[in-house]
Amino acid sequence: MTETKAKVGPIFVVDKKDGFGERLRALCNAFVLAERYQGTVRFTWHMLGKEVEKFHAIADAKNTFSSAFVASHLINRQECDAYRFTSLKDALAELENGETGGALVVQVNQNPLERQTGGVFAKEELPELYAKAFKRIEFSQNCHNAWEHAMALPVPENFTAIHVRSGDMVYGRYRYGDDFRVKVIPYPIIEHSIVTELERGHDTVLFGQDLPLRTWLTKDNGAIVSESLGGCLGDSAEAQALHDVALMSRAQKIICGNSGLALLASMAGAVEYEQPFHAMNKHLAAEVLVSSIRRDKNTDELHPLVRAFACRYLFFLQKTAIAFTQEQFEMLDIALQNDPGNPFYSLSLACSYFEQGKVSQGDKILHELLTDDTETRANLQRILTKVHPNRRDLSVSVFLETLRKGADGESQAARFCLKTALCALGQEDPFKDTKGLDQKYKF
Repeated sequence: MTETKAKVGPIFVVDKKDGFGERLRALCNAFVLAERYQGTVRFTWHMLGKEVEKFHAIADAKNTFSSAFVASHLINRQECDAYRFTSLKDALAELENGETGGALVVQVNQNPLERQTGGVFAKEELPELYAKAFKRIEFSQNCHNAWEHAMALPVPENFTAIHVRSGDMVYGRYRYGDDFRVKVIPYPIIEHSIVTELERGHDTVLFGQDLPLRTWLTKDNGAIVSESLGGCLGDSAEAQALHDVALMSRAQKIICGNSGLALLASMAGAVEYEQPFHAMNKHLAAEVLVSSIRRDKNTDELHPLVRAFACRYLFFLQKTAIAFTQEQFEMLDIALQNDPGNPFYSLSLACSYFEQGKVSQGDKILHELLTDDTETRANLQRILTKVHPNRRDLSVSVFLETLRKGADGESQAARFCLKTALCALGQEDPFKDTKGLDQKYKF
């Protein structure tokens, strides 16, 4: 008699090191996949470093999830590293054919499944699947109480939630680059969105960590901050985050950047979300940005880093890393006035001058950065050597061509910066015959 082996289902693993919302979005994806293919879900839970933990609601897994959920799904670093992963694309090819050839282990990220699965999941069916998957995440009693309290609060009928994301993109280290700028809506675009929603007859509620900015944004326009709906039941960061997610999940629409918490709320409540970067006319958005920044450039009520971020967003919106127009130079100048210690902005200005052939002006800026004795020089080194984790290129790759123009124009500072960046990519030093360069500039 032939013994029949029990079929082993796929294992869907979430191994994320970023923010709270992105981790839970990935867990929702994993549960959707596990439901479809009779699989199981496992996840790791990394604590963040002190530099970034103040911007994120990451507590120990035992304080975030129920003990039963942790026992069923949490794995440690060694267990995760022991897995041999199959790509989601290859796994789906096998699973859709019904023949897995043994247990599949698939790493799952937070990106929308309709984009990852090549039509296996239709966009129309996912809101219901996501909402069902979110309910499978069992939270600690503290987090559960915060969620239930938020779900019971009275809220305006058919209100619009606007997520005012700031955090480390505006106030922390990620402002030294453009990689994550899409997560944040700059304040002038939020103002425009508030006016638009109120004109449509939708009460508008502002969510997020930055209460001073949200309070300023609601001045004289009829919008309210989320605290006006009722305080959170629980004072931990993770409870407060889930309180906001619960309230946003009750909106008729969420306006947000590509921010994990806001998109998680969309999943949990099957709520439509709108991202101004994609939905708004780019010329109108640029006009709104510039006019608001000019209007507010001297107000003491707006944090300087909030203003600086909005200035740089014009470049992100217009898909350029350097300034070409007078308007772009103006915005870059205001950004540097408000965030003078930001070497990313200074590097952008120097490269803008190199592009125009004004080598001496660009060289002066970089020379001052490279001879600065403060943390600015160390931050410049991080910028020049930071390899993007997904693209596997430098975050400053957009500046390499203009740095080369500066180097060709005999800017020693540009040569040193270019050499540093290329070495970080493992490429050959193009300036081996430049005597004294490493003696003049050192990191």
